[in-house]
Amino acid sequence: MSSERITRTIGDQQLADLAELVGTGPVDLGAYTQAELAVVIGEVPALAVSEDVVLAEAVRSLAARGLLFREPQGDVVSIVGDLGLIRALVDMRIATLEIRRGHEGPPDEPWRWGISLLPRRVAAVDRVDALGLHRLALVSTQGLVDLIVGRLIDGQADIPRDGTVPVGLTDEGV
Repeated sequence: MSSERITRTIGDQQLADLAELVGTGPVDLGAYTQAELAVVIGEVPALAVSEDVVLAEAVRSLAARGLLFREPQGDVVSIVGDLGLIRALVDMRIATLEIRRGHEGPPDEPWRWGISLLPRRVAAVDRVDALGLHRLALVSTQGLVDLIVGRLIDGQADIPRDGTVPVGLTDEGV
């Protein structure tokens, strides 16, 4: 795959439409293995899979599901569906934050999250479970804090009884 070009772009209007959709609520996308994401996204240290046989199996899996195919006019590979959307958005990311849950929790709950901030107040969320399955979703940045607090912190975050809302933090406090 390294010698072939992987193509997928997203236009301004498509991004605006996507931001409008995500503004109505979270959009859950598919679930993929680490190798499948490494094939599509490329060189990401957290997704490093070096064994050719594992990557080849991931390519076959994606092709069998109709998400990855070779264009007839050359050495171009196209990615379609939600994985194609994620591939297009990867190049647009502004920053990525990795969060690891620091407390015990149910084994089926995500223990690691990768959150990529995108243009137009959209964030891509990659929740990784104990088996290494990546569950992808798009959320608005406005709802991102509530999502993180609700899923990663055991219980609701508390505001001190004598405190005011919002709670201000100094550089020293942080």
